[in-house]
Amino acid sequence: MWLVLVLIGGVVFAIWVVAKVVVETKRAASPIRVAEAPRSQPDTGVTQAGDAALLRHVSERIKARQEEEGVGFWDIAEAEATRAGVYVTDVRYQEVLDAEAKDALEQAERQAIFRERHLFNLADYVDLSGLDSTRLKARGQGNYTDKRASFMSGVCRLVREPGNTYDPNAIVTFIGQQKVGYVSASRAASMAPLMDEIGKPLIIGADLSGSPVILLLPTLPALRSWVASQRP
Repeated sequence: MWLVLVLIGGVVFAIWVVAKVVVETKRAASPIRVAEAPRSQPDTGVTQAGDAALLRHVSERIKARQEEEGVGFWDIAEAEATRAGVYVTDVRYQEVLDAEAKDALEQAERQAIFRERHLFNLADYVDLSGLDSTRLKARGQGNYTDKRASFMSGVCRLVREPGNTYDPNAIVTFIGQQKVGYVSASRAASMAPLMDEIGKPLIIGADLSGSPVILLLPTLPALRSWVASQRP
């Protein structure tokens, strides 16, 4: 009985050895696998080639050619993108990002103006931004407006400065919390008596899109008419 078991065990061991040799032989004979190069990512629209400045440059070139040649976007976009080594969809995606950033900035500016209007007690101001106006620069901006970004979204206010050493008719201009200059002396001479009669600072419109800041001052006829309408 024991002899039979020993023989069976020997046969099983021999089969295992033969199988192992066969497997190792096949493995040794198989070619070495070389790691496959990663496949290029699909063009998902997310910027993969070129930075934002390059993509904007390509976008501007495409728009310029569209205007000059009167052709559609896709008629020239592929050629311009290929020349710059970027994807067309990346160019379009950057345009979307820029548009969203612009919208976000405009929204932030609107919110800042809203907050600014509610920061001040409107009972302390007279809002004349709806009157007919003329566009005039605030004087002396060079002394105050290096910080233009800090008041870019603020409310424009006119405040009398009767104690001014140089001009008792002086009217100071503020954008938000930032002093940006004065109303011109000639205009202040006409406006100061009217503002003194009103007895409160004014809120007016302003064009903050460029530099210098442009004040939208109420015209003198409109201001006089408004003051007259408030008299008892």
